[in-house]
Amino acid sequence: MRYRYFAFAGLSAVFGVIIYLFFEKIKKILRNPKKVAEFAVVLLVVTNIIFIWRLEQDIYKKSFKPSKDFYSQFKKEFSSFSENPTFYLYPHTSGLNDYMLEWYFIEGQKYYSNPYQIESQMEAVMSKLENGKVALNNTYFLDYSPAKGLINKTDQVRKVISNQKEYVLDLKKAVKDGETIFETDSFSGPPVEIPVDLSLNISAQPTFSPGEKPDSQRFRSLADYVIERKHYLDSVKIKTSITMSQRENEPFFHVVPSNLIDGNIGPRSSWIVDDRIAQITVDLGEVQEIDAVLWGSQKGSPRIPATYNYQVSDDGVNWTKVKEIKNYGQENAIDRFDNSVNTRFVRMHVETTSKGDYALVDEFEIIGTRGKGVLDYYNDRNLLLYDSLNLFQFLGSQSDLDYALSNGLNFYFAKLIWDTNLTDRIAHEQFWYLPYPISQENQVVKVPIREGEIFAGPVQFLNKKITGIEINFGKVPFNIVVNSSKIVPRY
Repeated sequence: MRYRYFAFAGLSAVFGVIIYLFFEKIKKILRNPKKVAEFAVVLLVVTNIIFIWRLEQDIYKKSFKPSKDFYSQFKKEFSSFSENPTFYLYPHTSGLNDYMLEWYFIEGQKYYSNPYQIESQMEAVMSKLENGKVALNNTYFLDYSPAKGLINKTDQVRKVISNQKEYVLDLKKAVKDGETIFETDSFSGPPVEIPVDLSLNISAQPTFSPGEKPDSQRFRSLADYVIERKHYLDSVKIKTSITMSQRENEPFFHVVPSNLIDGNIGPRSSWIVDDRIAQITVDLGEVQEIDAVLWGSQKGSPRIPATYNYQVSDDGVNWTKVKEIKNYGQENAIDRFDNSVNTRFVRMHVETTSKGDYALVDEFEIIGTRGKGVLDYYNDRNLLLYDSLNLFQFLGSQSDLDYALSNGLNFYFAKLIWDTNLTDRIAHEQFWYLPYPISQENQVVKVPIREGEIFAGPVQFLNKKITGIEINFGKVPFNIVVNSSKIVPRY
């Protein structure tokens, strides 16, 4: 607070000069100027004391009282602990982690000998509970607000975790603007902090109908690309430099490397490195011909790769640089090699980002011999993905459909959309694309509902719940039946 004292001292000097000049002026006019000057001095001193007192109260209220209240509340809520407890701290709070750390240094060692463990992701807690790394009766769940102070939700969360259940859904079929859609009425589902999956039993059989923009050659090129992409996503192995983590070897669940090959893009499917230099390495499993790499980041982000290069290797040890990009300015790319390359390993080495922050990438994909036909149609990654997810708009004839089916298109993609009671599905991008089998009956498909506290906000702990499900199959030449559907606990 030194700057306040400097200002106060400087202002005191100014007031001293003003009083002196005031006294010099009134002593020629008034009979007893000394008393008037003394009164002015007393008035100024009293006024400053009042101001200082109010400042003291303001500083105490904002800086010290919340800490004191937190310590009092904490000791009242928790008189004792078992050895080495785990505290889940709701991440959308102001200062909770700091208060906990201060409390530990002030009084924590009276409670237990070793430091407690902090968690900020419910999925991490659930995973460790399932694996026996932590115990529910020794895990505490805390929230905080400036108005209420410490909010102990331990009993409420333990009850939710201990009483997880399945939600059987009543999906009603409708056709809207030619799109096949299944959706529920509004319901009160699980809180978003608890990881859940959607389990579907689906039957889908081809029934030809032409698309709105018939283009046989584009359709077949996209079909080849979609088939190759699905094989790539299912078979590739990926390795990255260190991921943004809560602690060593415990990356945050919403930015894990597997997001780079989950077939989805956007903020619910991204990877963030925890180092200035970022590397993404894929193992294709065998030497094969590749022609391009697709990647994306988030528009307007300071984490977009700007200067980077690609390296290839047959053994994962000896690397050859095949393409270099400098000062790139877009948030996604289709980087086509000058010549086709035969390789097993492909590595992207990011040296700088758009504004110097650690790199963020939402998908990393290799295009090989089979899918390279789409490169004649697309130079925008997002448009390519959009059209591949709306492939059948280009279907022109039964022979086009037969071509795709006979060459391996025994699956396609639907769009899972969910509602919550506190957010808008569009503004918060509450959707996920899932593959499902075609030409098959009663196939079970399980897909994650990508929610969690990271997509919530203050005062939403256990208050934000899933309230609706929609599955949009789009305009497809299939007869689709959802035989059953339910939300199931992931842990």
